[in-house]
Amino acid sequence: MIVAVAIGAMAYFGLAYVVSKLFLPKRMWPDFLKDEFDYSLSERVRKIDHARDSLLDAISAVDDLRRQADENQSALNFALAKLRAAENRKSALYSDINSLKTVASADVDSFRRIVGIPSRRAIWAERGMGFVIGVVASVVASYLYEFLRATIWVRDLM
Repeated sequence: MIVAVAIGAMAYFGLAYVVSKLFLPKRMWPDFLKDEFDYSLSERVRKIDHARDSLLDAISAVDDLRRQADENQSALNFALAKLRAAENRKSALYSDINSLKTVASADVDSFRRIVGIPSRRAIWAERGMGFVIGVVASVVASYLYEFLRATIWVRDLM
């Protein structure tokens, strides 16, 4: 659209110049105005060409940005689909892991019962009972020692 406006402006100024040369007397256009007009017209045409080139570059850059945005959007959609699939797989794997844990726990408990391996609670109960029995045996041994020592001492005196 800008190119069309630029071409229309060039045609208008060119037509105005031609009409003025054909129908206006020479004294209407002094030489300094003619040179200035020619210079300004060529300068304007050059600036319009430069603006057109800049616009074409900008349109190309916008197209590149749009293409890059479309590629980024498709990559994002692909990544989101992969993420959803991984989340679905994760939940399925968690359920499998929980079922395997229950099976493994049941197998370990069955194996312990068959082989006769006590549980942790049973082990600590045995250790506690052993400690109490050890203390009682130590006290009984101390009394027995003192009893025997007293009886032997008494016999030695007689």
